[in-house]
Amino acid sequence: MNELIERLRALAEANIAASNPLMLEAADALEAQAKRIAELESSLADREETVQVLGLKLAQVEAERDALKVDAGRLDYLISTENFIGWNRDGDACRVFTADKPEGDIAPVSGWSKFFDTGREAIDAAMKEQA
Repeated sequence: MNELIERLRALAEANIAASNPLMLEAADALEAQAKRIAELESSLADREETVQVLGLKLAQVEAERDALKVDAGRLDYLISTENFIGWNRDGDACRVFTADKPEGDIAPVSGWSKFFDTGREAIDAAMKEQA
């Protein structure tokens, strides 16, 4: 496109266009169209970048949503079983406990020898034990 514009301008400037003044107008119109095409291409590139960024943000939101669904499942488990999390005195390990209703005794769902670093790990293990 640029070559064509240059050739038309060269012809116009060489007075060949004197017999046809529309050649200079055509060169101007083509140049304007070329600029508009460049603007549109730039705009398209910006929009493609925006779509890519939005896609990444969507992936992050979906990952957060999925994590919240898993947490909701853990909470539902604790509510439905009436189990609870107990932490050791130092607060660095925990277990999920179940209470024996009639006697009121408590016992860890995963056994007395198992401790977990996070409440989520403890709940996940208890859910597997009681599945």
